[in-house]
Amino acid sequence: MNIKGIRIVKGKAWIICFVDDFSKDIQDKIRNKLSAIFHGVSEVNSSPDFYSYKNTIKSFIERYDTKDEDTKKGIIAELLAHLLLDLLYTDHKSISILKIRKKEV
Repeated sequence: MNIKGIRIVKGKAWIICFVDDFSKDIQDKIRNKLSAIFHGVSEVNSSPDFYSYKNTIKSFIERYDTKDEDTKKGIIAELLAHLLLDLLYTDHKSISILKIRKKEV
């Protein structure tokens, strides 16, 4: 796998991915996979219009904006982890869903 902006270092039992540049390649891959990562593949497949990129990004931002800076960093790290795991291990699928809980008011 080769994604412009990401440098991958592999060991026998580990992989480290460095995001050196938030390239258009990374942005495109996020755009293509965000709905499935955020809602789950089966949800997106069952109602693709409802779980469109536009609707997903709106939900994502609504939840993301309410979080503190450390939590925001964790959310982005988890998003990238889901994206990269799916791209690095094509014979495996992530079943976790990146559902950010709304902040209690």
